[in-house]
Amino acid sequence: MVSWGVSWTSAKIMGQYIDPITAIFTRFVVASITFIPLFTLLKKSISPRRISIKTLAICSTILALYNYCFFAGTKLGFAGAGGVLVTTTNPIITMALMAFINKRKLTIDETIGIFVGLIGGYFIINVWNLGFEQILQSGNIYFILCATIWAILTIFISKSVDKSESINFTFWMYVGTAIIMIPFVQFENVMFLATVDSKFWIHFFIVSVGALTFGTTTYFVASQQLGPAKTSSFIFTVPISAMLTSMILLNEVLTITTLIGCCLTIFALIIINKSS
Repeated sequence: MVSWGVSWTSAKIMGQYIDPITAIFTRFVVASITFIPLFTLLKKSISPRRISIKTLAICSTILALYNYCFFAGTKLGFAGAGGVLVTTTNPIITMALMAFINKRKLTIDETIGIFVGLIGGYFIINVWNLGFEQILQSGNIYFILCATIWAILTIFISKSVDKSESINFTFWMYVGTAIIMIPFVQFENVMFLATVDSKFWIHFFIVSVGALTFGTTTYFVASQQLGPAKTSSFIFTVPISAMLTSMILLNEVLTITTLIGCCLTIFALIIINKSS
């Protein structure tokens, strides 16, 4: 989970070099390649024959959308605040969506948790001082979309993919995401990467290999084994590393509204997890 936190800062730094489309394509190409040795290590089959093409296409598309919002948001906005907002509100959104899908009535604690979480999100976005137009320009709208899209993907995978196929499915989903991005990529932008410095490559490998090959793979496997709601609850360990690395590497300032919002959303998660 620490790799996820650091990846928000790394994505911001990558945005100084390349556009979101190029970042997504190259990220998933490299992640797919570095994923292959895991099959030997875990003694798993790489064959996709047991995977539904329809499910794979849907999940790859959703993952591509999430990553566009991820890179666009960090390019426009504050990486630390984005990491805090997405990773603390995502479990709340996941739980609310699961209750809606299963037609389950929320408990009092869950209702309170969602309410507190929403207030925390408002503090992080700084709704009171930003108008709607400025929220769009600041990248916050992308962070809101990130949290929602990730919750949808988590639930869809948990309900559509067999537990025994989680590693195999994750690999082919990465491949599918790279393929989906091909029509949108300008390959001169990919060739530009041959001229970038070591700073870019350090952060690129954190985002692709560290956060994606190992971090996201672990998350999806856990989602299958523990369920989406419980797995999402572990996400709240990410905000600290996201905020700390953005302060150290990007000189971002931890504002009082972000701190209050982070504390409120984590408190909301505690309430919800206690209820469950």
